[in-house]
This record gives sequence, C-alpha cells and structure tokens, in this order.
Amino acid sequence: MTTFQERQRLREQAAYYLNMGDVDTYTQLMHEARMGIPNSNNDLKNWGSNNKRTVNRRKAVKQLMDDYTRKEIAEELNCDISTVRKDIIFLREKEQEEEHG
Repeated sequence: MTTFQERQRLREQAAYYLNMGDVDTYTQLMHEARMGIPNSNNDLKNWGSNNKRTVNRRKAVKQLMDDYTRKEIAEELNCDISTVRKDIIFLREKEQEEEHG
C-alpha cells in the first residue's frame, strides 16, 4: 500500500515518460500507481462502491438494520430514507449471493 503522495509521484513520472514517447514505461508506472490505492477493489466488490462515504454508510446500515427502522437509521446517519432503502436492498442481495454461492 502506498501513500497518496507516492502515487502522485508515480503519475508525474509516468507523464514525463509519456511526453518522451515511452508508452511502455508510462503504462507500467500508471499501473503501479493504480494498484497502490488501498482497498479500492475490495470496497467495490464487497460494498458496491469505491466512494468512501457510501461504503461507510453501508457498513453502518448493516450494523443498524436489524435493530432499527429505516426512518430511525436515516435520522441516525443523516441521509434520506430512500438511500437507506437502497442500501438495505443491496445488502440483502449481497447476503443472498453469499448464501447461494
């Protein structure tokens, strides 16, 4: 895992090589910069989004959905009821996928 600054340096180096006409080095450096992003693939796979806010909200909804109503969850997370409903639908579909294979 690399820091944001390290990934930015890799992108700057890649841009330099692209300007010099070395496409292979550019491609390799950009690939390294993208692979260094922490948890990007895991979040998309597990939570259906790379957006940090969405992932955190869905984690909170998952914890609260058994004990609270949708309205209470929406008030707790300061979001719309329809957003909570969509998150619950996503989480239930994800659970069904895991149960069936």
